[in-house]
Amino acid sequence: MDIKQLVLGEIAVREGVLTADQLDECMQTQIDERYARPLGEILVAKGFIQEEELDQLLTRQKDLI
Repeated sequence: MDIKQLVLGEIAVREGVLTADQLDECMQTQIDERYARPLGEILVAKGFIQEEELDQLLTRQKDLI
């Protein structure tokens, strides 16, 4: 897990797109999987956010890093 994933998750929670529990669940999924998928991919796969929301979050994340 790297800082980019933390920032993406923090942005999503701060903006109310995701709950802290949902973020925790997705981060645990990353840990449990042998091949850690990107956090955004897991968020979409679990249905917590839509692709469009992910794109917006990634744009905001890019502006911060």
